Amino acid sequence: MEVITNLVEETIRSMREVGLVESYIKTLGHTWNAFDRWLAEKGLSYDPPLGWTFLSEEYGIEGPGGRSKTRAEQIRRRAVTALESCHEHRPWRRVKDRQYFPRFRESHRPVLERFLESMEGRLSDSTVCGYVHMLNRLSPYLADRGIDDIAHIDQPAIVGFMGSIADSGVGQGLCTPRHAG
Repeated sequence: MEVITNLVEETIRSMREVGLVESYIKTLGHTWNAFDRWLAEKGLSYDPPLGWTFLSEEYGIEGPGGRSKTRAEQIRRRAVTALESCHEHRPWRRVKDRQYFPRFRESHRPVLERFLESMEGRLSDSTVCGYVHMLNRLSPYLADRGIDDIAHIDQPAIVGFMGSIADSGVGQGLCTPRHAG
């Protein structure tokens, strides 16, 4: 990498500082390398909007307001977004630094909090925040049905919960090919 070497190094340092695992950082590196080659071929210096131009030209990915259709697209978007954040001197944030408020029923709290802690550093903070949002809906749903122990969740409870979020429109876009199946 020649054009964006310093920016990528700063982004990686910031990600390591908050404890993201090397395998996650490496997945973003493929996009950074391709972006660097693209900039060099065009004789351009880094500018944040060029990241989205690159994604559009090379992969047909919509700008920052679009929704990822595949896992690869999601990773490429994150790579560009990470560079933008560090370019604007905003360090990568840990999930615990984000503003999310778990509102789990007391009987569900230990299991759900252990689950969230296991996700920190392995998934993006926005993904974990999305999980918190859904779990904030799941916990009262289960409690209202008398399910106080997570081990007692059965298929009808899951189907009922999925139906309730589908009816409310909250779960739209949550099921992607990566999550389905």
